[in-house]
Amino acid sequence: APVVPAAPVPPEPVPAGDAPLAAMALTASGLEKVRRGIESATSESVLTVLDQALLSGDIATLRAMLKLQPEDLQLGLEEESDDEEDALTEASSGTDEGSETDAEDEYDPFATEPADDYDPFATEPAPSADAAAAEPARTTKRPRRARAVAPAEGALGALQGAYDGGSSGSESGSEESGAATGSKKRRKPEPEKKTLAWPVAWAWLMSRTTRHADFRAPQLANDSIYAAAPEADDDREGALAVALATSLVYAGESSSGYDPKHLARIALVDNHGEVLLDLLVKPRLPLLDCRTHLTGLTREMLEGPRAVHLGEAYKRLLHLLRPETLLVGYRLNSDLEALKLFHRPLIDVALLFEVESRKQHQHHPLRWMAEQLLHEVIDEEKPHDALETARLIMRLAKHEAAKPAATPAFAPRPESGKELQVRHIPREWGDKAAAYVSCLSPGASQSLTVKWLLNETDPTDWRGEATLTFPSSRLRDDAFAAATALTDVHVAWQDAPGAPPLGAFLTEQSLIEAFSSFGMVVAARIPRKPLTREPQSFAFVSYLAKEDAQRVSSKPEVEVEITPTWKLPLRPRLAKFGHTTDKRLPVRADPTSKEEFAPYDWVHLCKR
Repeated sequence: APVVPAAPVPPEPVPAGDAPLAAMALTASGLEKVRRGIESATSESVLTVLDQALLSGDIATLRAMLKLQPEDLQLGLEEESDDEEDALTEASSGTDEGSETDAEDEYDPFATEPADDYDPFATEPAPSADAAAAEPARTTKRPRRARAVAPAEGALGALQGAYDGGSSGSESGSEESGAATGSKKRRKPEPEKKTLAWPVAWAWLMSRTTRHADFRAPQLANDSIYAAAPEADDDREGALAVALATSLVYAGESSSGYDPKHLARIALVDNHGEVLLDLLVKPRLPLLDCRTHLTGLTREMLEGPRAVHLGEAYKRLLHLLRPETLLVGYRLNSDLEALKLFHRPLIDVALLFEVESRKQHQHHPLRWMAEQLLHEVIDEEKPHDALETARLIMRLAKHEAAKPAATPAFAPRPESGKELQVRHIPREWGDKAAAYVSCLSPGASQSLTVKWLLNETDPTDWRGEATLTFPSSRLRDDAFAAATALTDVHVAWQDAPGAPPLGAFLTEQSLIEAFSSFGMVVAARIPRKPLTREPQSFAFVSYLAKEDAQRVSSKPEVEVEITPTWKLPLRPRLAKFGHTTDKRLPVRADPTSKEEFAPYDWVHLCKR
């Protein structure tokens, strides 16, 4: 028999009343079958299927796996009739039972979208008396399996009706149908009705978020914070949905560690855009980079009297949240990690709007979505104010919740045609960085500003970025074509299913060391997924000389050290694609040096 611990560690942060979608549709007997199914699971794959079905409300999968009966469902639907009564109703209706059963097995509550006239914040109206009277004509057959009756048009209206326990019309229709066949009904006491915690259109957005391939559920850690259920005497009404935005800075020191995502500001607005919270948070470690051109924050602001301690910020944030509060954000993983916040009902607008592109794991910038969907043009050079970002996120979520169908994928922001962006500028260039950057592409405007950022993976390495502007697209393209790029060698590996990705153990430095025996390697990089920041299963090694790259590409494999006792064999191949919209250029770390073997660095040149 499975061993059940006396006290779970860590304690469950979400109270029992705030269950997953599927659990809200089950009676006590149904929940008991779920518990027994989890305890008796023989493999991790079975547990995964059960977990996904519970979170997404997939009743059909739970019914098939756990052999749920009508009495296990908390939907206020009619109970299953006996064989004699079924035979009588089947003869009167002439409906094929198999087709109805198959239709229900394929039912997905989030497979379709709200009706055209759906109001995401409106309460679902009760059926009229005329509708209730007309109901028996539509329910002449009593199905073998429980079937939800829609209180309003549309599949999402049917879902709302299911959570509301069915409509009065369905009950009236079933009673009259029973009277017509002369059968006697044996009714059990009706179970307590449960309603969905959110309007259906918002639950639809939440389901789209959690089903996205790039969604990662927050993990509960020992230092996590989470919203608790209100006390019995707390009659405050919690917000239905809130939009969250944060500002992050770089802080740390060698003795305490470095934090490139140090929480510096929290902004929270309700579904009307009203401010619920706007706090500056005092740094807990020495400030290294405020990223002022991105956050709008300065050292004086964060160390001044308006800033509060982190504990006070947590207290005021959790005071506004309930376990059922919908938390809306943009790239929420980053915000939740910085806050150390564990929360389940999530909507990430970055996952709602697909990018029309052949590339995988892409997402639209927030300001581009605002321009395309809300027709609001925001200056790209303006810092991201957390409060304005939260309001923009909420407007985008409300826009999508009110739509009858998901917004189709749209194209990424087009190029300006006249700009080249230069990134990864070496700090050693110092005050002359702007002049050195201008020399990379003759013909560009000489008035440019270099903005510096501290490297997230190396707290000693400052890197700059600047934008080169050209009089015409032709001059921009000519300058890009004339720039001599490094030659890339591509290597790939296969991640084992269910295991941590190998890219989490490989480092750029280990790749450089392994491939340097074949020639001068200037750079190596392991691309990461933009939203989750997970390493992908391939890397690029960039050689100064094309001949060296060609030579190593002829080798059957190159061993890269992961640990002193573990070396990973990789097959190198000359990269065949790229250099159409971006390239990496070799530069001298010290442009004034005349030494033959002076160290090289690189800059990233991108069309914009």
